[in-house]
Amino acid sequence: MITIAVVATTVFSGTAHPSQRAAAVAAASEGLSFWLGVIPQSQLSHYGFSDVGEFERASLGDPVHVYMIRPDKILNFAGEDLSSMISTMGHDTWLFPIVSGNRYRCLLQVTEMDGVMKAIGI
Repeated sequence: MITIAVVATTVFSGTAHPSQRAAAVAAASEGLSFWLGVIPQSQLSHYGFSDVGEFERASLGDPVHVYMIRPDKILNFAGEDLSSMISTMGHDTWLFPIVSGNRYRCLLQVTEMDGVMKAIGI
């Protein structure tokens, strides 16, 4: 089954519970240094960095919550409230922009795994 991801900013931003967002922020803050550290120096530019010194200035931007819309929901859409079509599909996922020098560099993904929010990739 193909699933379409929706990055929710203003349309759906009110659907996430504040404690979900707080847990995602905590996991992202905890995982930021680790994930920056696994970027191979030879591939810094692929992640938007020119040197590892930029890691020291790196911070997290405002997160966005990722929702999914299954194709069958789109095909059967009858004009009802759009929010009825979205779900996290069992995976509460957030994307955090990594900012350094007032520029967005890359994204840190935080996902709920076994009931705990974890930074799982960059």
